[in-house]
Amino acid sequence: MPSISDMSAIGKFARENRNILTIANVFEEIEGGIVDSNINLPRMLHRHRFAMKNGIKDIVFENGMPTCLDLAENRRYVFRALQFQGDSKALIPDFYTAAAFEPAV
Repeated sequence: MPSISDMSAIGKFARENRNILTIANVFEEIEGGIVDSNINLPRMLHRHRFAMKNGIKDIVFENGMPTCLDLAENRRYVFRALQFQGDSKALIPDFYTAAAFEPAV
Protein backbone atom coordinates (compact mmCIF):
# COMPACT_ATOMS: atom_id res chain seq x y z
CA MET A 1 0.00 0.00 0.00
CA PRO A 2 1.47 3.42 -0.91
CA SER A 3 1.91 6.01 1.79
CA ILE A 4 1.81 9.79 1.80
CA SER A 5 3.01 12.39 4.26
CA ASP A 6 2.76 16.13 4.71
CA MET A 7 6.17 16.36 2.98
CA SER A 8 4.68 14.75 -0.14
CA ALA A 9 1.85 17.25 -0.11
CA ILE A 10 4.10 20.31 0.31
CA GLY A 11 6.34 19.10 -2.53
CA LYS A 12 3.35 18.78 -4.86
CA PHE A 13 2.00 22.15 -3.75
CA ALA A 14 5.39 23.83 -4.36
CA ARG A 15 5.74 22.32 -7.86
CA GLU A 16 2.25 23.45 -8.81
CA ASN A 17 2.71 27.00 -7.46
CA ARG A 18 6.28 27.93 -8.47
CA ASN A 19 5.05 31.07 -10.20
CA ILE A 20 3.53 32.59 -7.04
CA LEU A 21 5.73 31.46 -4.14
CA THR A 22 9.13 30.23 -3.13
CA ILE A 23 9.57 27.32 -0.77
CA ALA A 24 13.10 26.64 0.45
CA ASN A 25 14.56 23.19 0.89
CA VAL A 26 15.76 23.28 4.50
CA PHE A 27 18.39 20.63 3.75
CA GLU A 28 20.19 22.91 1.29
CA GLU A 29 22.91 25.23 2.52
CA ILE A 30 21.57 28.79 2.68
CA GLU A 31 23.88 31.67 3.62
CA GLY A 32 26.41 29.30 5.13
CA GLY A 33 23.94 27.38 7.31
CA ILE A 34 21.83 24.23 7.18
CA VAL A 35 18.99 22.78 9.26
CA ASP A 36 19.72 19.60 11.22
CA SER A 37 17.48 16.66 10.35
CA ASN A 38 18.11 14.64 13.55
CA ILE A 39 20.69 15.33 16.26
CA ASN A 40 20.88 11.55 16.91
CA LEU A 41 22.14 10.69 13.41
CA PRO A 42 25.51 11.47 11.81
CA ARG A 43 24.29 11.33 8.22
CA MET A 44 22.20 13.83 6.27
CA LEU A 45 21.16 13.38 2.62
CA HIS A 46 23.91 10.84 1.82
CA ARG A 47 26.30 13.80 1.62
CA HIS A 48 27.08 14.87 5.17
CA ARG A 49 28.69 12.68 7.83
CA PHE A 50 28.87 14.68 11.05
CA ALA A 51 31.14 14.03 14.04
CA MET A 52 29.34 12.41 16.96
CA LYS A 53 29.91 12.46 20.72
CA ASN A 54 27.89 10.53 23.32
CA GLY A 55 25.34 9.42 20.70
CA ILE A 56 24.53 12.88 19.27
CA LYS A 57 26.18 15.29 16.86
CA ASP A 58 29.27 16.88 18.44
CA ILE A 59 27.85 20.42 18.56
CA VAL A 60 30.20 23.31 19.29
CA PHE A 61 28.84 26.84 19.61
CA GLU A 62 30.75 29.42 17.58
CA ASN A 63 29.64 33.06 17.64
CA GLY A 64 26.45 31.94 19.38
CA MET A 65 25.52 29.43 16.64
CA PRO A 66 25.63 25.62 16.86
CA THR A 67 28.19 24.07 14.51
CA CYS A 68 29.39 20.56 13.77
CA LEU A 69 32.28 19.11 11.79
CA ASP A 70 31.31 17.28 8.61
CA LEU A 71 33.86 14.46 8.46
CA ALA A 72 33.15 13.78 4.78
CA GLU A 73 34.01 17.36 3.78
CA ASN A 74 36.36 18.27 6.67
CA ARG A 75 34.32 21.42 7.17
CA ARG A 76 32.25 22.88 10.02
CA TYR A 77 28.64 23.67 9.21
CA VAL A 78 26.48 26.17 11.05
CA PHE A 79 23.09 24.77 12.02
CA ARG A 80 20.18 27.22 11.74
CA ALA A 81 18.08 24.78 13.78
CA LEU A 82 18.67 21.53 15.64
CA GLN A 83 16.15 18.69 15.42
CA PHE A 84 15.65 16.66 18.63
CA GLN A 85 13.76 13.37 18.30
CA GLY A 86 12.86 10.68 20.79
CA ASP A 87 14.91 10.55 23.99
CA SER A 88 17.13 13.41 22.80
CA LYS A 89 14.27 15.85 23.51
CA ALA A 90 15.50 15.75 27.12
CA LEU A 91 18.67 17.51 25.87
CA ILE A 92 16.84 20.59 24.58
CA PRO A 93 17.57 22.65 27.74
CA ASP A 94 21.30 21.96 27.26
CA PHE A 95 21.20 23.62 23.82
CA TYR A 96 18.62 26.36 24.44
CA THR A 97 20.32 29.76 24.19
CA ALA A 98 17.49 32.30 23.93
CA ALA A 99 16.12 34.36 26.81
CA ALA A 100 14.04 32.57 29.43
CA PHE A 101 10.34 32.32 28.78
CA GLU A 102 8.16 34.80 30.63
CA PRO A 103 4.99 33.44 32.25
CA ALA A 104 1.77 34.52 30.54
CA VAL A 105 -0.06 37.27 32.40
